[in-house]
Amino acid sequence: MKKNIFPVLSLGLLLCNLLHAQDIKTYGIKINVSDLNKGIEFYGYKLGFEVESKIDGYLFLKTNDNTKLVLHEVANLLPEGKTETRAGLTLQVNDIDKTIASLKAKGVDFGMETKRKEGVGYAISVEDPFGKQVSLLQETVTKLEPFSEPQIYNYGFMVSDMNKAIEFYATSLGFEERSKKYLPYDMPLGHKDGSFAFMLHFREGIEPMKHNSTDSEHVVILLKTSDLASAIAILRKKGVQCLQKKPLVTPLGKAISFYDPFGYLSELIEVK
Repeated sequence: MKKNIFPVLSLGLLLCNLLHAQDIKTYGIKINVSDLNKGIEFYGYKLGFEVESKIDGYLFLKTNDNTKLVLHEVANLLPEGKTETRAGLTLQVNDIDKTIASLKAKGVDFGMETKRKEGVGYAISVEDPFGKQVSLLQETVTKLEPFSEPQIYNYGFMVSDMNKAIEFYATSLGFEERSKKYLPYDMPLGHKDGSFAFMLHFREGIEPMKHNSTDSEHVVILLKTSDLASAIAILRKKGVQCLQKKPLVTPLGKAISFYDPFGYLSELIEVK
């Protein structure tokens, strides 16, 4: 008697659909600010981002690619502790010395910060009006054609346990390890198509801190999926804790916030 293979095929299709539904990718960065006008002055006039659009307390800035960069006005932005788990943002510039001079002319105070040598070039940190450190980087390891400044170089998380972070972001969320040569301090993660996603940075002394809202974080990493309901179901089966019981409707789309092992919240947004 011929065996019925349709249940097996159906199960296989279901698993494929579930895996596809969990195809989570990076979407962009949301920067929380307590005063949108001050945020525009710093990220727009001083750093050089152009405003694209504005809606309901969200201001969208133009970037060099499809990465979303959003300023979001919040009522209760907490001070960011130097030893707390946090997300970071690095912007790329053509000439770090010229950029420093230009920003100083616009009134940016670097305080005690000076240009530092890093593995790929030179960098310096600048503080926004809300106490968030943003890194500016000139890459020198490769020769680059001049580009319009600023552009997003990368972003990622500061973590207290690299192994635990890789287990979560690679195994649970599906991002892939791109290279181990930067370990133990840095790990670049990628998408399944080989493109870059974001960085994990191990920093000694970083302490986990569980946030009760993405509005209390200075930088929120935005992720996207084409089927939010299916992705949430899969993440919950893997033990990922979501902040909300059901998705919220936001100016970015249907979204839900979820915790990483260090108490930091990211937002997962449905993008068809």
